[in-house]
Amino acid sequence: LLAANAGVFAAQVSLAGNLRFALGGSDRDQVVWNGILRWLGANDSNFTIADTRLETLVTSCFLHGSILHLGFNLLVLWQVGPFLERAIGPARYLPLYLGAGVTASAFSAIAGRMFGSSLSIGASGAVCGLIGAMLMRNSPASFQTASLGTDGPITRSLRSESPPRALVRFEPDARIADITALVNSYHATIIGARDGMFRLQF
Repeated sequence: LLAANAGVFAAQVSLAGNLRFALGGSDRDQVVWNGILRWLGANDSNFTIADTRLETLVTSCFLHGSILHLGFNLLVLWQVGPFLERAIGPARYLPLYLGAGVTASAFSAIAGRMFGSSLSIGASGAVCGLIGAMLMRNSPASFQTASLGTDGPITRSLRSESPPRALVRFEPDARIADITALVNSYHATIIGARDGMFRLQF
């Protein structure tokens, strides 16, 4: 996804014929730039809805208005993407990215028809969808919970998650050394702690 977004932006600038188009600002010919964006599949509500060009809901997610616009989205994608992809798997990651992007593009197209803002581009909607999924994935509700003593086993149900994770409460008299030894014995990592609960990932 990083390469796809960067490659499409390089194509945009190449078609424009001048590097100044990559920088944004008022010194570039906006008519030419917008024409290139529309030709490559920008989400223009005048066409997306009126002409039923639904493919632009997807293609617009890979177009960007400037190198700054591209850089910000790629930075967030680079930080969030790998963790979320490992958590949910590649088979779910790409559909999630595209689904979030298409949903954001659809709302943008509808808003454009209602309020007069026609052209929208960028991976921001898709990236925000990934961030939302990451927050939900790491919410307390997404962890299985158990109350354990230092001499009690971690049940198999805690390993049914992908990746296996657990929200564990140890007995009040448990020593830090005993907790650490138990966590290490299951090759787990403490990824958070709050209100006497430890978040473990196996």
